Amino acid sequence: MGKFPLKRELSKALHEQAADNLSAIDQAIYEKRQQLNKYARTYGLSDPRCLHCSMELDELINAFNKINKTIDMDKNK
Repeated sequence: MGKFPLKRELSKALHEQAADNLSAIDQAIYEKRQQLNKYARTYGLSDPRCLHCSMELDELINAFNKINKTIDMDKNK
């Protein structure tokens, strides 16, 4: 066993949880893009429903990138 086995196990668990979150967010991004495309075709790009959906998609993409950045930082430690 290493010098800090608990710390290593915690890091591994957090990394696995982050990966699970990435998968869930990735699926949500896919679904939100589908919805945005449908709204754009149906109502036009300037419709409030389309704009709101676009903002929700932006939030999902930002969350995905934030988690992905955290995972990358942990890998480089």
